[in-house]
Amino acid sequence: MKLTVLRHPRVLEPHLCYGRLDVAIASLPETRAILAERIDEWRALHFGSDDVRIVTSPRTRCRVVADWLGEHLGRETHVEPLLAEMDLGTFEGAPYTTLEGQPEFQSFMSAWTTATAPGGESLPAFEARIAEALRVSTSRGADEVWIAHAGVVRALRVLVDGATWAEAMRQQVPYLDPVSLSVPSA
Repeated sequence: MKLTVLRHPRVLEPHLCYGRLDVAIASLPETRAILAERIDEWRALHFGSDDVRIVTSPRTRCRVVADWLGEHLGRETHVEPLLAEMDLGTFEGAPYTTLEGQPEFQSFMSAWTTATAPGGESLPAFEARIAEALRVSTSRGADEVWIAHAGVVRALRVLVDGATWAEAMRQQVPYLDPVSLSVPSA
């Protein structure tokens, strides 16, 4: 199975801590222009067969892209709650400059691979959720394009490519830049 993942576009308030928080994209016209500029290339590389499914995180920043692609490629889009970004609990929506001075945030960050954000989810729980999304996806047997988040791409690098979380976190995940993975079918 071929899986292509696109990270959502830039967000309006990148200085905020956000994961599950539904933050607005920076510019809808800019996003549409980027998509229009790249659609022919993506069609050839990632949307070659008629049975490619477009699957999106439920967050607006992802759905905007999925809906545009679905409309321009004549495909239905499918919302998959498992593709939501990691839930950072009570840290969500706070500016990083505020969080950096909080002992609770410092404690979470010092043990980020095992700690659970207050009211949120741990990295192992997030990874297990993305593993389940991958299992569901491969069971369908069709190639898919996921519109998702940087954390989802990094989890896939761990699950599919065998990277450690430290390695995955060092790799950039640019906005609207396709990442292609070969995933063994179920």
